[in-house]
Amino acid sequence: MTSTRTSVVSGKGVGPGRSGDRSLRPPTAPGVESSPLAGPLPWTPSELLALTYLFGPVAGGMAAGINFKRLGKANLLAPSIFLGVVLFGVILVVAAIVPGVWGARAGGALNLLAGLIFLCLHKPIFDGWKLACWASEAHEGDRYEPGRLGELFLVGLGCALLQVAVIAALLFGGLLLS
Repeated sequence: MTSTRTSVVSGKGVGPGRSGDRSLRPPTAPGVESSPLAGPLPWTPSELLALTYLFGPVAGGMAAGINFKRLGKANLLAPSIFLGVVLFGVILVVAAIVPGVWGARAGGALNLLAGLIFLCLHKPIFDGWKLACWASEAHEGDRYEPGRLGELFLVGLGCALLQVAVIAALLFGGLLLS
C-alpha cells in the first residue's frame, strides 16, 4: 500500500500519482504491463533548449535521447546522441575557421541553433504525449512540472566536461592551433 503525506508548501497530498509528486509517474494498475505514466516524467522541450545552449550539443543530444525514451520513442535515443556529436563537430570546425572572438560568438550562436533543433524535434512528440497522458481528468488544473531537474543538470555537466576534454585534446594535439 502506498502512503500519502501532505506537502508543506501546497498542503496537497503527496505520493505516487498525486499532484504534489512530479518526479515519478503513478504506478501501473494491476494486470497492466506498462502505463505511459510509469517512470520519470519527460523534460519539456524548452528545458532541452536551455540545456543545449548552456552545456553544448552533446549534452542536448544525450538529454534529448533520454527524453525520447521517456516519451516512448526509445528508437530515437542513439540518433539524438549522434546528432549532438555531429553538431558539436560542426561547432568545432566553425570555431577553428572563424578567427578571434567571432569564433566564440559563432559557437554560442550555433549552441543556440542546436538547442532550437532539439526543441523543434521534441515539441510535437512532447505535445502529443502531454495531450494523451497528462491532460486527463486526473490532472485537470495541474500545471505540468517535470521532475528530476538535478538529473538534467548532471547530464549537461557531464557532457560539457566531455566536450571540454575533446577541445583540450585537440588544442594540445595541435589540431586547432594552426
